[in-house]
Amino acid sequence: MIKTGGEFEQFIKRQNLSPGSEKRLTENSSRILQRTELLDGESSSNCQLVVGEVQSGKTMSFTALIAMAHENGFPLVIVLAGTKLQLLSQTRDRLRKDLRADGDGGANPWVLTEKLTKGTRKENVQKVQDVLKIWLEKDAPKTFKSTVVITSLKNRDSLDEIVHLIDGLKSRFDLNNFPVLIIDDEGDQAGLNLKWRDDEESPVYAAINRMRNSLSRHSYVMYTATPQGPLLIGIQDALSPKYVTLLKSGEDY
Repeated sequence: MIKTGGEFEQFIKRQNLSPGSEKRLTENSSRILQRTELLDGESSSNCQLVVGEVQSGKTMSFTALIAMAHENGFPLVIVLAGTKLQLLSQTRDRLRKDLRADGDGGANPWVLTEKLTKGTRKENVQKVQDVLKIWLEKDAPKTFKSTVVITSLKNRDSLDEIVHLIDGLKSRFDLNNFPVLIIDDEGDQAGLNLKWRDDEESPVYAAINRMRNSLSRHSYVMYTATPQGPLLIGIQDALSPKYVTLLKSGEDY
């Protein structure tokens, strides 16, 4: 049974949607989260595609998905926010605002990271380690269990920094204990294999595979308004989606 209270419920209320749109957003979020195949201790490393019209609420959808993931035991979310620093900043700022990640003086359910860099590797590992330790404490109140949201550029260096972080955590935890949600905003851009004709891997595609291979339990959710690329790649491709979810535009579109 997917939990829809707590942070998810509060996020939904703040959107001031019509009843129909609120119901549709909740149903879509539940469907995508169920399709991660990671609930109740399940293990998967699947790929999903979420298709929505331009300006149809894709960002709201994946923010709602993040909030629902938090309520259902996901301590780590990775958001790939395009290839430009400006878009990365816009996405991080919107997540911070929409999730109210700056907190209200009480226990904060969110820990948002800045851009991962070589110079902050030790600090980043310590920050995420402190969060995960609480998730492993059976008697810890739910309100003390925060979800780390890592926003990252979709390029080789940034993706490899995530791998360094994960490798640093593996020396301290069995990461199989933790389901991880990976959201690829504009999943048709930059990440697909541009060298498939040469039987090689393009740099960003290879970096995405390295990141995914470092995580045993995860779902890679690609959001896009132009799904032709992800839908037409070979069924054996690492980014071939197992599930496709259509975001239907409601009266608020």
